[in-house]
Amino acid sequence: MEKKAGAAERAGGSTICDVSRVAYVSKSTVFHVINGAKQVSVKIEFVEMK
Repeated sequence: MEKKAGAAERAGGSTICDVSRVAYVSKSTVFHVINGAKQVSVKIEFVEMK
């Protein structure tokens, strides 16, 4: 019975953690995509300059 209660508590807590983790991951993913796009455009400009 104790394990079930602990699992329920853990499930509730991990859901909040998962939501914040997903939000954090999606934020950093968007950041990486934007950063990658900037780097790609910089590389294209550099190639065109040659």
